[in-house]
Amino acid sequence: MRKLALALLILPGPAMAQDLLSIGVGGTDIVRNTKSAAEVRLEYRPALSILPFMEPYAALRPWVGVEATTRGSVWAGGGVLLDLNFGRFAFVPQVGVGGYERGSGRNLGSALEFRTGVEVAYKFADQSRVALGFSHMSNAGIAKRNPGTEAVVFSYQLPIGSLFGR
Repeated sequence: MRKLALALLILPGPAMAQDLLSIGVGGTDIVRNTKSAAEVRLEYRPALSILPFMEPYAALRPWVGVEATTRGSVWAGGGVLLDLNFGRFAFVPQVGVGGYERGSGRNLGSALEFRTGVEVAYKFADQSRVALGFSHMSNAGIAKRNPGTEAVVFSYQLPIGSLFGR
């Protein structure tokens, strides 16, 4: 088992990081299931590394994104993610803050909402990825009402350069 773990750590990942466009679909309010809805996410993840000395094993990167549900809820914001590389796999915890508009979805108690999450991704040779993520959104107690909501999202992440033939 140790040999397998070591092999995953030393397998080469993509040689050079690129800006990623992440397109995701999933469901929100999956735990309470009272205001469940389908969700679509779009995120931009620049190749900018905040702590470049950690590469290629890990990279602390910014991200910005927007998500919308079939109940008319919209969240837009940004934050940071830690891209931990294990060969062809990545474990990616992330945190962000943004503005929230309820629509007919769950009342989260505030227009300012924080999103924390984690995803597990498989990286292809062309630097594209498929990922499964879980996230929690809440106002972190800055408002009286703070029910929070959870989402599961499947995403495809592609290098932006590939969109323009680079």
